[in-house]
Amino acid sequence: MQHHTFLLTISTKDDVSEETTKLLLKYLSKNFDHVYGVAEHGNTGKRHLHFCMCSMRARQSSSLHDDIWKRHVRPYHKDSIGHKAVLVTVMYNHEWYNEYLKKESDVEVLLDSYDPDVVTQYFPTQEEQEKLIQTKGKRIADSYVHGLSVQYKDECPDCSPGSALDYLRTRMFVQKDMAVILDERRLRQLALALYRYRSCDITLDARRTQM
Repeated sequence: MQHHTFLLTISTKDDVSEETTKLLLKYLSKNFDHVYGVAEHGNTGKRHLHFCMCSMRARQSSSLHDDIWKRHVRPYHKDSIGHKAVLVTVMYNHEWYNEYLKKESDVEVLLDSYDPDVVTQYFPTQEEQEKLIQTKGKRIADSYVHGLSVQYKDECPDCSPGSALDYLRTRMFVQKDMAVILDERRLRQLALALYRYRSCDITLDARRTQM
């Protein structure tokens, strides 16, 4: 399925290089009609990039991911892993542009050619969103956890099941920028998955974990 609007995160093992940044800005400026992009450091201090993007020409997120990874990231970050260093997801609203990409005081704006009124016209329809969820459920779930993991790592230097749970509760009840999970069991399962995804710890027994 092809789409017009995307969210892009570049989070390599070390700071995103100047070479990658320059090539990526040139690529996005040429291939997308509306772009808002920033460089952040988060609590970890590691430089990473976020972009909201809209193109009049529809494209597949998988092709976009592979193009960016192979041409602009991998040559300068050979110790990074493709599916972790580059995350591309479909953009459904202006949340990142309005809130998430402006949360840090020292954020560096890299590109700003984003017109919300125009971009809104290119968001996936409700029918397209439902179809995307039905046909690519696993991939969306993986991307969802990966996206949370990137933000969790930026905002929480401590990596533990408890800090993952605190992070999710802060997002839901303090920042109020993610959907509230009413089922406590589901919330703890997501927190544990978030911790495991970030730490690569597959030995943890959820029944013995105090959160």
